[in-house]
Amino acid sequence: MKNLINLLLLASVAFVSLLKAQTVQTFTSAGTQDQYVPVVFGFTYKPFSISRPEIHENRNWLAYGTATINGIGFGWGSGNTMIKLENFTHGLQNSDNTGNWYSYIGKVMCIWENTGILVYLRGGTTYYTDGNVIKNDGTDSSGKLSSVSITEPGFNIPRGIYVADWEINANTRSIDTTTTNTENIFSKNGNIGIGTSLPSTKLDVRGSISTPEIAFKNADGGDDSDAYRMRKVQSSSNNNWLELQLNDDVDESFRIYGNSCEGYNCAEYSGNLYHSFDTQGNVYHKGNVGIGTTNPQAKLDVSGVIQSSRANSEGGAINLYNPTKTGTNANTWSIYNMTGGYGNSLQFWSYSLDGSNSGAKLKISDNGDIAMYGKLEAREIKVTSTPTADFVFEDSYQLPNLESVEKHIKEKKHLPEIASAAEMQKEGVNIGDFQIKLLQKIEELTLYSIEQNKLNKEQSELLRQQIQINKTLEQRLQNLENNNQKN
Repeated sequence: MKNLINLLLLASVAFVSLLKAQTVQTFTSAGTQDQYVPVVFGFTYKPFSISRPEIHENRNWLAYGTATINGIGFGWGSGNTMIKLENFTHGLQNSDNTGNWYSYIGKVMCIWENTGILVYLRGGTTYYTDGNVIKNDGTDSSGKLSSVSITEPGFNIPRGIYVADWEINANTRSIDTTTTNTENIFSKNGNIGIGTSLPSTKLDVRGSISTPEIAFKNADGGDDSDAYRMRKVQSSSNNNWLELQLNDDVDESFRIYGNSCEGYNCAEYSGNLYHSFDTQGNVYHKGNVGIGTTNPQAKLDVSGVIQSSRANSEGGAINLYNPTKTGTNANTWSIYNMTGGYGNSLQFWSYSLDGSNSGAKLKISDNGDIAMYGKLEAREIKVTSTPTADFVFEDSYQLPNLESVEKHIKEKKHLPEIASAAEMQKEGVNIGDFQIKLLQKIEELTLYSIEQNKLNKEQSELLRQQIQINKTLEQRLQNLENNNQKN
């Protein structure tokens, strides 16, 4: 603390000596304290200073800052080496045009119209100077500079003394650093912008970044010793990838390979492969995939409609594959939504058992017709078709006589109104119509049986009567024989 007091006293002596050497005046810069405003000083043949006490008034100790400008002669250009800037703060001097502690010195600009040197100062603030203030209204007559808000791009700088040319938007630096002049913007809220004057995050970069590695720390402020690293890796001239890897576990990494990496997946999950994308567009995922559901119960679980489309006669298709089946290609069934030469239909195709050829096994036409190319086994088949064969029992029905039926059978070798075997093989059989025809023949046969039953009954009655007559005659004959024997 004693050293600090001595340092302040030494600085105060230097400041008082400087004030005694020249006529000192005070002035209050135009504008308000939330602005930086241009103040024009006339050219001189000797150095002049601008100072302000208590630049650390928000700290627990006080100091002052002095900017000394050696503006010798007239007509020097912006940044001319003949104009030398010096900064003096709480006893530490700096003359290399860089900021020191809590004050700043920057570029100098000559304003030809006003024959002076322009200095940017915080507005609404009292300063001491032995220079000649020739313009202090917050504007520059050249029209190139004017008052700007401290919160605007390039001016988010704490209190102090600043010297700049009209490029002050691009040439500012933090009051709390000794870093040399850069293009960076340091905002008062602690954000840093590169390529932007309005940084919205701690580091806001508008442009390309070149770095070998980025480390990601815990967002919740937890243990940072095991950060994830993102880096670009090149193991050979044609093998490059971007890798995200945990520090201590190579198996916890994610890689994205470049397009030139033939034979590699474009993305894989290192030691334990969970999902990948190869250069042909093929996708691999180890777990279940859900579409429209957050809890997939199968390899692909879709809650909604699935659509398969293709603009040709075969249309959209679904292939069902079983690798355990034998025979080339015999392990695949295909379901098509067909048109054109195939007819508008849903068709189920498969290869023969030896895989030699493929074809439709089941065809469901758009009109509801079904074609099956093979045997059919079912527990029950229900055919609904009208009319039935009940017309056979109508009084008006002419039941064919058996003689005509016999004649037809002898000539045609099949029942009347029933297709021949050759016709059935060629044209097929309509099961509904065929069943009605068979029922018709059964009903006709029933009528024949009824008629035959009647005839049988009549014949039985005649036979009974004949037997009775025969018995009577036999009894009479026996009686006659007995009488003859008595006589």
